[in-house]
Amino acid sequence: MKFIYILIAAFLSENFVLSKLLGIYPAIDVQNRKYPIVQEGILVTTAVTIMTVLSHIIYTLILEPLNITYLATIVFALVLFLAAQLTVLISKNMGNYNNREISVGQLVVNSVIFAAIFLSINQDLNLLSSIANSIGAGLGYTLVSILLADAIDRIDDEAVIGAFRGVPIQLISLGLMAYAFWGFSGLVP
Repeated sequence: MKFIYILIAAFLSENFVLSKLLGIYPAIDVQNRKYPIVQEGILVTTAVTIMTVLSHIIYTLILEPLNITYLATIVFALVLFLAAQLTVLISKNMGNYNNREISVGQLVVNSVIFAAIFLSINQDLNLLSSIANSIGAGLGYTLVSILLADAIDRIDDEAVIGAFRGVPIQLISLGLMAYAFWGFSGLVP
């Protein structure tokens, strides 16, 4: 049951993009491309889940016993690069890569992936809870990206003052979504 609570919390009430302000740039970089957003969300969710499993194993079996936890950032950056490489390789082999050039670099610089790992470690979550947190983080990132793309499609650029067109109105929309998602804060005990 704790798995479900953590998953829902990371997905809705503690959404990484809206409540922790992580992964905002990839979320606002949506230009009328709903299918690639879902595809990118699946890749981010896969990468963060692989990264969580590998990082949790490395942290609990190597870094903690040897008392070298101060190397976690460097080690996790290397593991993140390998996990992103593996995710893109799997995606290419499955034929789901399409025309969207989602590169290893785009996955590596997505702060949602890195933050999910460190928040799981800081909260002393076990492996199953860390996986739930990472899946919820990836799904929450995907949900916010899809909702923001839809909101941007519905905004009439002619009705927006010139200074607020583009990124400013996207950030305002993101802020309003964060306010709406705040209503989910009491959902999970």
